[in-house]
Amino acid sequence: MSRPRSYYDSGSLHIESYDSIYEPLPEALAGDIAFYADLARRGGGRVLEIGCGTGRVTLALAAAGFDMVGIDLSEEMLAQARAKRAALPAAAASRIDLVRADMRDFALGQNFATIILPFRTFHLLLSEADQRRCLAAIARHLGPGGHVAIHLFEASDDIVAHAGEPVLGRERGVNRLTGRRIEAYSGDCTVDAARQIRREIWHYREFDQSGTALREQRLELAVRWIRRPEMRALLEQAGFAVEAEYGDFHFRPPRAGGEQIWVAAKI
Repeated sequence: MSRPRSYYDSGSLHIESYDSIYEPLPEALAGDIAFYADLARRGGGRVLEIGCGTGRVTLALAAAGFDMVGIDLSEEMLAQARAKRAALPAAAASRIDLVRADMRDFALGQNFATIILPFRTFHLLLSEADQRRCLAAIARHLGPGGHVAIHLFEASDDIVAHAGEPVLGRERGVNRLTGRRIEAYSGDCTVDAARQIRREIWHYREFDQSGTALREQRLELAVRWIRRPEMRALLEQAGFAVEAEYGDFHFRPPRAGGEQIWVAAKI
């Protein structure tokens, strides 16, 4: 069997149906826009979103009055964000720049008051070296006293124990390009405990009105999990002072089964 493609490869059914799959939004994202808006308001300057995807956060913050730059590696996701930007009122649209860039080594030629990495984007960096490169690039783009906010998932203690077992997930959506129904279900997962990498295989299918599958893809979602002590050390070694860590976007303290929400200031 051929190797699966990445979730975010060009032409993936995941990208083509992304917005509809995450509608409604997962509970883990509840309150995130207000959280980032509050941080940006305290920062008082331009905001950079890393991994802006189809623009959910960047567009919402621009509509709230913030000057935004969004970067992403996927040109197809940026194209969706640009189409949404074109539908905004002119004043909000004028506050948004969208740039294709790699979060490991981006160089935008400007500083920001606030940088955000929503919806677990940082997990897509599959080595500690790449995570350090990303944090170094963030530090280069933050003005003195600027803040970074990073959303991670809290890895469960038994994550390694389930290696090789079905992930038991299911997603449904609509292909934004064709209007056809999309269904996806998860297959096996593998875990590299030494490198802290989990790989899930998802089976995507696109159906016509008669229920015939027209396209099928095997897509891999690979993430590197990060424990809280490790993340704190990465931030501090990159020149940041951790100001807060939360278990969700409602400022609750860290807890088992919650999220990791980090806020740190450039020293």
